[in-house]
Amino acid sequence: SRAFYEGVYYKLQFWPTLDRYRIYKQTELIDDTILKDIDLFNTNFTDNNLYFYPNGVPGQGGTVTLKNKRGKVLYVIMTPVTARVRVSPEPPENW
Repeated sequence: SRAFYEGVYYKLQFWPTLDRYRIYKQTELIDDTILKDIDLFNTNFTDNNLYFYPNGVPGQGGTVTLKNKRGKVLYVIMTPVTARVRVSPEPPENW
């Protein structure tokens, strides 16, 4: 991960009610994205924040739920420790 290669932490901050997310390199805002035609429906990250530590490990695993205008839902699922990411039309098994 970028956090590992650069030796700093990164934070992804999700704003589901605004369909927006921000990426911070430590405390510096480096990206601010407002999704168009996609509903950032939900996340299950604590306070909608996901941290990647300097060792590359995420602070937790979790899921981001996305929905398009036609109601199709996709789940972006990240495993803890390895940060493996997969996209699925089905929610994670632990839901």
